[in-house]
Amino acid sequence: MKRTLLACSLLILWLSACLAYAALTPSEQPRRQLEQQLQSLSDAPYLMGNKIDYVPWLVALYRQHDYQPIWTQWQDPTQLITALKNAEQAGLNSADYYLATLQQQLSSPSAFAHLGVANQINLDLLMSAAVIKLALHLRLGKLKPQQFEPRWPPTLQPDMTAFSDQLVRHLSQQSLVDFFAQQEPKHPFYPPLKEALAHYQALADQNAFEPIALNVRSLKPNMPSPAIPLIKQRLIELHHLPANPAQLVNVSANVETFFFNEPLIEPIKAFQRQHGLDPDGIIGPATLAALNLSYETRVKRIKMNLERMRWLSSHLQNHEYILVNLASYQLDLFREHRTIWQTHVIVGKKRHATPAFSATLAYLEFNPTWSVPRSIVREMWPKIEQDPNYLSQQNFLVLDQQGQRIALSENDWANYSGRNFPFFLQQQPGPQNALGQVKFIFPNSYSIFLHDTPDKHLFNRTQRNFSHGCVRVEKPLVLAEHLLAPLPQWTPARIHQVVNSQKRTRIQIARPIDVFLFYWTVTAKASDNANSHDLTRVQFHLDAYSKDAKLLHYF
Repeated sequence: MKRTLLACSLLILWLSACLAYAALTPSEQPRRQLEQQLQSLSDAPYLMGNKIDYVPWLVALYRQHDYQPIWTQWQDPTQLITALKNAEQAGLNSADYYLATLQQQLSSPSAFAHLGVANQINLDLLMSAAVIKLALHLRLGKLKPQQFEPRWPPTLQPDMTAFSDQLVRHLSQQSLVDFFAQQEPKHPFYPPLKEALAHYQALADQNAFEPIALNVRSLKPNMPSPAIPLIKQRLIELHHLPANPAQLVNVSANVETFFFNEPLIEPIKAFQRQHGLDPDGIIGPATLAALNLSYETRVKRIKMNLERMRWLSSHLQNHEYILVNLASYQLDLFREHRTIWQTHVIVGKKRHATPAFSATLAYLEFNPTWSVPRSIVREMWPKIEQDPNYLSQQNFLVLDQQGQRIALSENDWANYSGRNFPFFLQQQPGPQNALGQVKFIFPNSYSIFLHDTPDKHLFNRTQRNFSHGCVRVEKPLVLAEHLLAPLPQWTPARIHQVVNSQKRTRIQIARPIDVFLFYWTVTAKASDNANSHDLTRVQFHLDAYSKDAKLLHYF
């Protein structure tokens, strides 16, 4: 009896639902189906065999659109297919955006109209899900930065309502291309690298790649080698030599073709500079490895550095910021997303790698003191033991726990080692000070800051990872002048007067200036019409911190 009553109750509920649905007007029925499908996606995020990402964003979009289908009004919904395929131009994989299913369903402009209501709704949702996913990947990146840069701050998500409003507006105007273009990073380093991707992809598609083998460890000027014709070919393809087919045919007829002679030396030096190598004009193991970097690998490295640039994009909230590329050893000062000044830097050794992170500049200090970290005291200890006058000659004070100066006798020093030394060493302002004439502080939990250095000769090196983690700046006083320019009292003359006084002077930075320490192993200089296809403007930096391999797996 109970089972019969339960069955009757369920039947009545089902009939009531059917009657209620039938009572809806034809325009209300798709709306109800769409609402129900969105609710089911929250529990089981699958549509037409595809796992759907960003379901809350999808719900927000249709809420903005009053739960009405979006794509039924499009004259040609296959425009979406073209837009999704263009994801490849930004280094993304178009297959990630449900492309196979959408191509099958949208085989013609009229295919959408021939589907039943339920299939139309599912397809409408899938098309919108593809747009949202691609838009957010273009804007923020497809991977979580913290997988690869654990100290990088959390991604700043766009406002969901504002994003949905923008998308609804563009969809109503059937202007997908403009919408996607607006999601891409505004950072000036991004467009040249995206442009470079197209050129290197064409190079990879059009040229078979043959590795170069040498019969000597290092090929020096005026040495013969059977690899010379292939080296010439590689330099031509990479735009370091003008294309001259005559150089590449009948090579056996001209013995000079097999010599590493004068016409090749300067192009090799330019190639070395492009790849972060010492431009010595010798094809040694490192230069050979760069020559043998396949075009497909170059394409992948460009793609993953476009992704790294997207990780930065959401954090560019202020119009003025400092960006240090740890891989290229370069600092750029930006205003309104435009480089106004740049200089070389020195970063941490691999075992003291400078982390990628961001913080806000708080102050700069002229004539700073240097409180020596315990780890560096241990490194200094042999010099302290060998020379009793070392600390005084280098202008160090010994301080106790309260910061008071103390004097230690020779017998006192004999009781200590670099590991059990209980006091602190502080180097006073002056020519020997390891922080030089100025430091720039952006508070962080890693004790990293920018500073001057007395060891200026190290900036002449091509690879400049010599520090214990902090970033040494080649022209720090010029940087200080730029940062203090809005303060009329801090003229260049006043700055030099303070520096010459050797008195500690701290200046607070009131306006928001972010400091970004990041790691891009491929960058590209902006092009003009004359050099837009010049591959030499793309810089492949050495992966000094061995970070590329893990990320390369995803491209």
